[in-house]
Amino acid sequence: MKNILFVLIAFLLFSSFIVEEHDYNNTSIYCFVLKVTPDNIKKFSVQENFGKVPFQSFITNDFPSYLINSLFVTNVSVVDQSCEAVGLLINDGIEMSSINLENGKGNFYLKPNGILAFSSSDLNLYESIEFSKMNLNDINIAFQSGPMLLHNGIINANFNYYSTNKNFRSGVGIYHNFKGEKFIVFATSRDIISLFDFASFFKDVYGCRNALCTESGGAVAKIPFKESIGAVNTKLCRFLIYQN
Repeated sequence: MKNILFVLIAFLLFSSFIVEEHDYNNTSIYCFVLKVTPDNIKKFSVQENFGKVPFQSFITNDFPSYLINSLFVTNVSVVDQSCEAVGLLINDGIEMSSINLENGKGNFYLKPNGILAFSSSDLNLYESIEFSKMNLNDINIAFQSGPMLLHNGIINANFNYYSTNKNFRSGVGIYHNFKGEKFIVFATSRDIISLFDFASFFKDVYGCRNALCTESGGAVAKIPFKESIGAVNTKLCRFLIYQN
């Protein structure tokens, strides 16, 4: 089931990330894998696309060419037609949009949904209701999306093994290696994939206990040493950026 076609380990400025390409059930998936350390967490930021330029133009215009191969960029937060976040959005420690526990239509409301939150020294994935009951301080970046693909090692019960609802998708998961070291993995499919298979990918390939779907349909990413993939000509609202 797992066939790693390409593995690139890059050590830049005393930090490391791994770029992997997997063929999972005949679906090509690119992954950006990073060890969770305070130094690496500081390299994440959320940037608004104020000019509403297409993704590829955003990459080309905002970053010099010598940085491209140390750069990971993906779209972040589910938005409405006015580019306002539908759920929780925290940037630079400021809450831009509050948590959304309402019911509705669309993947965001396919419960449970979840939140990726960054503090100054750690990051975690939370189920949204659990997050709302916590008194967490020192959150610098957080965004809510959905649905949760995996929660405590269990695939979302709303997913169907036989589903024909397939789309280009991006997601994020957290896992630990045999040493107990913590890693975050961002995955973007190059082919259409069901939510069940996408959840299974995070569980089977990386052993994630928690994983979150961050985008379907408009999934896009710039991964180091790779061409931008996904909806590169789409005008997206904001991006999560890791700059080494």
